[in-house]
Amino acid sequence: MQFLPNVRIFFVGISILLCVSCGVKKWIPENEFLYTGATVKSTDSVSTKSSKNAIKLVEGLTRPKPNSSFLGIRNSLWLHYKTLGSTKKIRKTIHEKWSDAPVYASDANPDRVVEAMEATLFNEGYFSAHVSYTWQYDTPFAKIHYRVMPGERTYIGKLTPLPVTDSLTFHIQQHMQRSLLQNGVPYQLDLLKQERKRIDDALKQEGFYLFNADYLLFELDTSTLAKNKVGLTMRLKPEMPKNAANIHTIQSVAVFAEYELGKQMDTLNSRLVNGVQYHGGSNYIKPKPIIQSVFIKQGLPYNRNQHNLTLNRLSNLGVYKFVTVKFTQQDSNALAATILLTPLPQRSISTEVQGVSKSNNFIGPGVNVSYRNRNTLKGAELLIAKLRTSFETQLNGPYKGQYTYEVNPTLELYVPRFLLPFSTSVQSNFVPRTKFIADISFVSRVNYYNINSFKFGYGYKWKPSLPIDHDLTLASVNYFNIFNQSPDFLALINDNPTLEQRYEKQFIAGMGYSYFYNQQVFERIKRPIYFNLNLEFAGNIISGINRLQGNTPNAADPLVIFGVKYAQFVKVDFDFRKQFKLDQTNSRAIIYRLFGGWGLPYGNASTVPFIKQYFSGGAYSLRGFPVYAVGPGVYIPPDSLQSLYFVQQGGEIKLETNLEYRFTYTGIVKGAFFVDAGNTWLNNNNPDIPGGKFSLNTFYKEIAVSAGTGVRIDVQYFVFRLDIGIPLRKPWLPDGNRWVVDDMDFSSARWRNQNIIWNLAFGYPF
Repeated sequence: MQFLPNVRIFFVGISILLCVSCGVKKWIPENEFLYTGATVKSTDSVSTKSSKNAIKLVEGLTRPKPNSSFLGIRNSLWLHYKTLGSTKKIRKTIHEKWSDAPVYASDANPDRVVEAMEATLFNEGYFSAHVSYTWQYDTPFAKIHYRVMPGERTYIGKLTPLPVTDSLTFHIQQHMQRSLLQNGVPYQLDLLKQERKRIDDALKQEGFYLFNADYLLFELDTSTLAKNKVGLTMRLKPEMPKNAANIHTIQSVAVFAEYELGKQMDTLNSRLVNGVQYHGGSNYIKPKPIIQSVFIKQGLPYNRNQHNLTLNRLSNLGVYKFVTVKFTQQDSNALAATILLTPLPQRSISTEVQGVSKSNNFIGPGVNVSYRNRNTLKGAELLIAKLRTSFETQLNGPYKGQYTYEVNPTLELYVPRFLLPFSTSVQSNFVPRTKFIADISFVSRVNYYNINSFKFGYGYKWKPSLPIDHDLTLASVNYFNIFNQSPDFLALINDNPTLEQRYEKQFIAGMGYSYFYNQQVFERIKRPIYFNLNLEFAGNIISGINRLQGNTPNAADPLVIFGVKYAQFVKVDFDFRKQFKLDQTNSRAIIYRLFGGWGLPYGNASTVPFIKQYFSGGAYSLRGFPVYAVGPGVYIPPDSLQSLYFVQQGGEIKLETNLEYRFTYTGIVKGAFFVDAGNTWLNNNNPDIPGGKFSLNTFYKEIAVSAGTGVRIDVQYFVFRLDIGIPLRKPWLPDGNRWVVDDMDFSSARWRNQNIIWNLAFGYPF
């Protein structure tokens, strides 16, 4: 073991940090005390539950926040004092970016905090709450102790609704049947506000366009306070305009499809389409996709849901930069709706240059070019044309002077509606789309082989709500062809039936479905989850046609289509992630991920096609192992194959879990510590891949484990990531010797070369 030097370094580091902690005392001015925080406790004699609730309500109101520390060590404060007043550039940068200014006791204002606490408790129904405080001095430190006496909490008693005198009060009384202000509910000011908003939202769906939540008042009857209950009486604000009590109807709807801010609205090329006065301007876009996204209807009462739905659908067409809906009052009960649409530039092009460095020592440049046309056929169709290219070679190693390259053009077309033989309407804020995707790939492994791949997909994408996405592929075709095989490559695969099968021609035709649920779009959720479920079926339609013709698919003697054996399988996998935010700014978080997948061949196939298999290892998987180097099971390729960069190990079953702690160094520089575990397996025994079969009795013994740390440059829409991982458990070693923690030797160049894996990548791993 080589741990002793590292242990000594660890204890030396701890000693230095302890010295750092003690070292801040000498810089604290004689007339100051360093503020170390506050405690909030209850001294009331009321129920423990009430006291705990009161403490929870106010403990976050203490101000100011003390200097951050870890195990009592104030590193950032020490850096502040140490670099204060320095003229050296590095020290000035440290002072500005990484240090914290001292928080002194004189910065605290406990009287203001007491006022805020008592006001908060009053608004939560603790009408007799009292808060006091005392200072505790321990030279040169000081803290504040707040004492809370919440008293008994007040609950809502009788609610007296508005008397019915007109249409408005009638509708309000109807909605009071589902009131939030029920007898016995704790009094909360926010609950009264929520009730007013709930009623206002309901009235807005019924045409009360001018009504406002502020027009509703609740008067408190304190005569019942002796019973810890307060009565509420609903009132209308006397200053409420008379028109606010009227239901407003949409008199007309006008759309200006090419509106420009500051310019007079163009009324040329005007026509009436489905009750909407459509001003098309230069006919940049056809009326149909616009009118289909307008849910504000002439002759119907104003409805806020239809108003918001119109705004969201027009914005999600992807054609317009600004969408504005204005309502003009025509008389006491009529509204004219005007929709102003400011187009985005129709075309855009972007280029991305990448530098690729892989664990197999291949490096080289990559160029990605993307072209977008947001209105391809004048119906808000989105056309995306991509070209991805890469060139890789080894500067040193067995393949020095040899190279590989890839050219991958892709064409995607998204039509902003469901193309179906029948009409349908989707009541969602998001535009449903029909998708067409064509993908061609050409890969050259010089001195080995060339590969052509063609993919085509057709289906639908829709989003019923912000966190949920559906992606249905009705037809998917994938053709894979290998050619120009060199004699060396042919000799290699002829000696290995598994490799030969991996690189044979393949034809995959089927359908698939993906479901996405993502709570990360809601910043207020402290523990958001992400869930993705994928289903894929292949070969069933072709197999059904063959059966009708009297031909039964058989894996031992597979049937062909267009001269190529077709694949038949079902595949299902899921990806679950949960994030634990450790602070309000999300600068620190723990992310857990669990992935599971299973592919089952049947009928015309004995294995899942290689391009549809699962892999483990690399920058987005087990980061302490080379890319695709783990599994299946305990199998490891012989030495003659391990040095070949194109040999990838895949499986039909995959389990993987990851745990990562992410934090912020400063600004855009982020850091992480991670642990990854998992493997892949086969469904059946394969004599060419011994130890690759999945078994419930042994799979948990075959899990690979790695750990490491990383640095990320996070610039909003771009993340550059460097993760350094090392293996902790190697499943291919003999049982009992698979944990390799004791073999770590960072001082050994040979160990470092064999075990430290550098992962350069773009984007987060999950």
